[in-house]
Amino acid sequence: GDVSASPGGIVLDVVGVGQVPAGRALRREGARAGDLIYVSGALGEAAWGREMVQSGRAPRTAAERRACRRHLRPRARWELGQALRGVASAAIDLSDGLATDLHHLCRESGVGAVIEAGRLPAAPGADGLRRALVGGEDYELLFTAPPRRRLPAAAAGARCIGEVIAGRRLWLQPAQGPRRLLPDRGWQHWA
Repeated sequence: GDVSASPGGIVLDVVGVGQVPAGRALRREGARAGDLIYVSGALGEAAWGREMVQSGRAPRTAAERRACRRHLRPRARWELGQALRGVASAAIDLSDGLATDLHHLCRESGVGAVIEAGRLPAAPGADGLRRALVGGEDYELLFTAPPRRRLPAAAAGARCIGEVIAGRRLWLQPAQGPRRLLPDRGWQHWA
């Protein structure tokens, strides 16, 4: 659901309604062990922008300005979503952070996952990995596809970040050291 809170003032919510050909909707279920996991763009920029806006700090660099734009003017990846019909085995938009949304997809598909931290297209800075995993509001697409499946041209910027595995656990594999459980933690609307 689409839920928000405001310390005051009016909150406007816009909902788009459309149609999808029968049997062609991208769904959270459908990922299978062996599928590769992809994300469509940079993760954590919107969270970084939200932190700057909420603190009242003006952006000083091009990267900071881009992060603020990602927070203030999010753009849904509907063109890519349309191109992934019949290609992706499962998909979800990244609105609550990679960790939480990957948990949703894996729970619905009955599978686990291993994410390679070094492959994440994270926003720059010391907090880049944290923002990518739990920041939310990126509105990029997280999707899975069989390894030999050819991705459409619209997915040219997508990056493979891991693999679907059997079982129900989700793991984060750091660049060095043992993998660790990836907690189901992300943006909490009411926190």
